Amino acid sequence: MIEYPEYCVDFDFGPNGRTDGFDAWRLYNYACEFPEKHAKYTNLATVESELNQYIQENMVKKIDNSTSNLYFFTQSKKSN
Repeated sequence: MIEYPEYCVDFDFGPNGRTDGFDAWRLYNYACEFPEKHAKYTNLATVESELNQYIQENMVKKIDNSTSNLYFFTQSKKSN
């Protein structure tokens, strides 16, 4: 966790030192640090529901054969 005077950012290292993984709890905590920007996600049930939707749509997944419980996007976001 990185702590700043105004907020904290919680992260965990994934396989091969990756830092782009997330789970519902980390997303929820981040939203709670910035409720003015992410009010919808200050409800853990909402975060879990939307994360489950992304899992069903194969937008995110856990890495195969890994002990990590983090999710990762299945495709990189392309910039226009």
